[in-house]
Amino acid sequence: MIFAYFLANLGYIDNICAKISNMNMVTKKFFFKFGILLSMIGTNASAHDIAVKNSDGVTIFYNYINNSTELEVTCEGYSNYDDSYVGTVVIPEEVTYNNVTLKVTSIGNNAFRWSSYLTSVTIPNSVTSIGEYAFEACRCLTYVTIPNSVTSIGMAAFEDCSSLISFTIPNIVTNIRSRTFNGCSSLTSVEIPNSVTSIEDSAFSGCSSLTSVTIPSSVMGIGEGAFHGCSSLTSFTIPENVTKIERNTFQGCSCLTSITIPNSVTSIGWSAFKDCSGLTSVTIPNSVTSIDMYAFAHCIDLTSITIPCSVTKLGTGAFTGCDFQVVISQIENPSNISTNTFSQKTYYTATLYVPMGTVDKYKAEIGWSNFFYIKEGTA
Repeated sequence: MIFAYFLANLGYIDNICAKISNMNMVTKKFFFKFGILLSMIGTNASAHDIAVKNSDGVTIFYNYINNSTELEVTCEGYSNYDDSYVGTVVIPEEVTYNNVTLKVTSIGNNAFRWSSYLTSVTIPNSVTSIGEYAFEACRCLTYVTIPNSVTSIGMAAFEDCSSLISFTIPNIVTNIRSRTFNGCSSLTSVEIPNSVTSIEDSAFSGCSSLTSVTIPSSVMGIGEGAFHGCSSLTSFTIPENVTKIERNTFQGCSCLTSITIPNSVTSIGWSAFKDCSGLTSVTIPNSVTSIDMYAFAHCIDLTSITIPCSVTKLGTGAFTGCDFQVVISQIENPSNISTNTFSQKTYYTATLYVPMGTVDKYKAEIGWSNFFYIKEGTA
């Protein structure tokens, strides 16, 4: 009441700022503090519309969506750090509140975010979407049942769920969004269905326990850093539809021993296989025109490499830290490369094999001329 009276005596709203500027400092501070108080009083302190207790005694918080015809699971407060949920949560297909029954169709953005003591969640068949950051940093979450009704899973939905062991992606999901499983360090297996067409940036980054992934042929794009730091990954298939291996895609996959790059790929990005220290074999197809900076840097177990004739760009440091015994270049007309493209040991001890009649061309080009041993033919 005091604040309302104070405002009424200031005159019209468009004159308030002018009147405030003429107040003394004490009055200004009074006005400011009352403004904060008013905003706190006038704002709903919770993020949910209703709270309903299940038959098992667990309270779940909901918002009305789609003109109040459906319900979305949410958290208790606005902070998203309030541990709204603990233990086991079973989400019902429908909820009755004030004699009205509505279906639960969505897990909202941030719904379970930072629920540090949440251990398992069962999602009903009525749910079609899981929002962004929905389960981010639920570090005790070990088990999630995702029904095939779910068509979309939001960005970073399970980021830093460090206890999550396995996950089956519903067979109607088309995109694995950016950072969906980033930091899921206990994840050992994941099933990717044929419905998936793209795996976005950092989708599985930091999944250090992931040992194998089968990528279906439906996948047309794998984003930057998608499997960065998957240090237990031993095998991988790259689908024929993929045209580019993005930067950092497999960086730090230290247990990856071999990789076959399909003929659809035209470029290998910056640090794509950097620090894949267990890699002993790689096949680069004739479709590749560009091998970017540090693409295979520090792949210390690689002893040989064949560079196809299609390559027109070989980036600085592409093979630095690799102590090759044999380098086969099929490039007919070599151009200058950085002197750091290969390691100094490779330049001094490896044999560079080049196409017939091109030795002098290689000796005339910066970078290539650093090789001490250059021979025509193949190893």
